[in-house]
Amino acid sequence: MTITSEVARNYINFRTFQERMLLSRRNIQIQQRVVHITQVQYDSGNVTELDVQQAKSQLYTTKAALPSLKLGMMQARNALAVLLGVMPGEIVPMLESEQLKAKIDAYNIEYGRADTKRTMTDDNTESIVPTPPMLDASIDASLVMRRPDLQVAELLARAQSAKIGSAEAALYPSFSLFGSIGINSNTPSGSSFSFSDSLTLSAGPSFSWNIFQYGRIKNNVRLEDAR
Repeated sequence: MTITSEVARNYINFRTFQERMLLSRRNIQIQQRVVHITQVQYDSGNVTELDVQQAKSQLYTTKAALPSLKLGMMQARNALAVLLGVMPGEIVPMLESEQLKAKIDAYNIEYGRADTKRTMTDDNTESIVPTPPMLDASIDASLVMRRPDLQVAELLARAQSAKIGSAEAALYPSFSLFGSIGINSNTPSGSSFSFSDSLTLSAGPSFSWNIFQYGRIKNNVRLEDAR
């Protein structure tokens, strides 16, 4: 799949540079006529020398872009030759014939991608860009939770949620019951010990509410929630 995609990418790059070079050469021809017309008008006194220089400058800029376009086309062509296993000189006629399409089809068959996408372009040439493979998206979402970073994040979220609950609990009153049991013997010396008379019991409720610190507690809840 990687080789097939690289072949397609370099083929598109080659055709892109080739088309840009063709457009640049057409622009040079047009700009050369513009320079000639501007020079004639300057000789007739209709335009200034600045107009002539601007026309020439635009022509020189377009010409200066040709070497970089040619270099990009050659690099894409040589990359195609390496990927297809042919000499650089052999790739030139292949780019103008059906041999390139056959080579790409051979790679598609080798890598299990025999169904290349062929569509007709505006100039009635056939596109041979390979069809991208269908990816299997049926992956169990629970497998994501096996990632250690996600497990740590989940534990931290649970701990923070517990802190928020603890801070919110301080907003409400608390009730509790207490009790105690013991033995308190005041039996005089020589008297018999009575367990029932010495047994002491105590019990009662407890209530607390920090109502006067409600603002501070509420701010603590907001602070924990922001974390």
